[in-house]
Amino acid sequence: MASTTRRGTGWIIAIATLAAFALRYWFFRTAYVVRPVRGDALDYVSYAVNLVQHHVFSLASGSAPRVPDSYRDPGYPLFLVPWIAAIQDAGLRYWALQCAQAALGALTVTLYLLLARHWFRKGTLIALASLLAIWPHSITISAYLVSETLLGFLVAAGLAWTAEGWARQRTRDLVGGALLFGCAGLTNSVVAPFLPLVAAIGWLTLRQYRKQFGIIFIAAALLPACWTIRNLTTVEGPSSNSRAMINLVQGSWPDYHSAWLASSAGDAGGVRTIKSIDAEIAVAVHDHKAGLQEIETRIREHPLHYLAWYASKPALLWDWSLRIAAGHIYVFPTINSPLQNNGLAWHVTQVLATLNPWLGLAMLVGCLLALIEKETHGAKLTASLLMYITVIYGIFQSEPRYAVPFRGAEIAMAVFACTRLIDACKHIYSTRRAVRVEFGDSRHNAEAPKARGLWLVRNVLRLRDIQPRIQPCAPRISEKASPSSS
Repeated sequence: MASTTRRGTGWIIAIATLAAFALRYWFFRTAYVVRPVRGDALDYVSYAVNLVQHHVFSLASGSAPRVPDSYRDPGYPLFLVPWIAAIQDAGLRYWALQCAQAALGALTVTLYLLLARHWFRKGTLIALASLLAIWPHSITISAYLVSETLLGFLVAAGLAWTAEGWARQRTRDLVGGALLFGCAGLTNSVVAPFLPLVAAIGWLTLRQYRKQFGIIFIAAALLPACWTIRNLTTVEGPSSNSRAMINLVQGSWPDYHSAWLASSAGDAGGVRTIKSIDAEIAVAVHDHKAGLQEIETRIREHPLHYLAWYASKPALLWDWSLRIAAGHIYVFPTINSPLQNNGLAWHVTQVLATLNPWLGLAMLVGCLLALIEKETHGAKLTASLLMYITVIYGIFQSEPRYAVPFRGAEIAMAVFACTRLIDACKHIYSTRRAVRVEFGDSRHNAEAPKARGLWLVRNVLRLRDIQPRIQPCAPRISEKASPSSS
């Protein structure tokens, strides 16, 4: 029976992975990205070209001197380096990179299913696999030369490997998962503090697992620490601190996104607002303290307005349409998109866009449930990551594009919440039936309502005790090794 279940789960994962790759390949072979090397993509390509030709991590181009800087994180440029070095034809290189990113996107689906197979029954796993494979943001992002696809893969791999290492209490798996989180931190520095922070909290609160948390902390912090040392000793050009201040200032302006779009269209009001934002950025980059004081002064003038703005930023992060982009689900202007031209794909996209706010709400519920449950350690880690990035991007700049690498985790937590709700409803229904059988109909027994109420309070409201039926393929954890035994 166990082998049959494992084979069934394996088929679900294999079919979902192939379908995910096919959809991503179909998109970028059908759609046409107008001038794909622009904006962030141009920065990444410039870094990669300078690494290949000048062996220096620098944003400089043209005749400018190649001085080392840290304005962008090194992960994605390093991913581009072998392709730029090996393939000279630009068109062939772009196609090869799109194929590679489609493969990474498909493997991200695989990794989330491997992570979630311990939480869900087969039917629920099929629903999760379907959503992961067809989610439009995850399909379109692989066509663009931006870091989101690579970051999403590294985060999913880190979650799956770390959760497996914790479940089996296997040191090499914990190290592997933590190193993958370190690689994710080198791809986007927002992720870098997450796992060391989790490990530090665990080290302080769960004394019996201090060795494991110490290993996770060291392995997760190793690669970002090396990059930080490099930045402190060799950087001469724009720094990551400057970029962080830019994001902080931009994120503190409620009308930044609308002003950016308006200025791109030549609107005079939008241009004026962007100039005001740029002036504040110039101050903040030159003098961090003075920049923070300007932000504080502006917020003090309209505190309720900014309170509402910051309270709305989590919803903005998980919103549907990308802001500082071509809009909708496209980073750069894209024509002949099959998600618009194909009737079935268009209708599916519209349905998912309508469901997106409810998905975000379900994700929040799933995160809260995962954090209070005892056994689902992988779900706890996933929920903690989602809460962490929502808070960090809420402080800096909330842009739906930044949520794309974490859409798989969002979907997993939303499905997690739905399964717990279904399990709770089934439990309540079966309990009510049992009460009715035991105490009879209230029409014939005056004491029945009171007895049923007391029985329900004792037995139904213990929602934390409602656990899913674990797949036989899940690893068996001894009472001694399980963190929940504490």
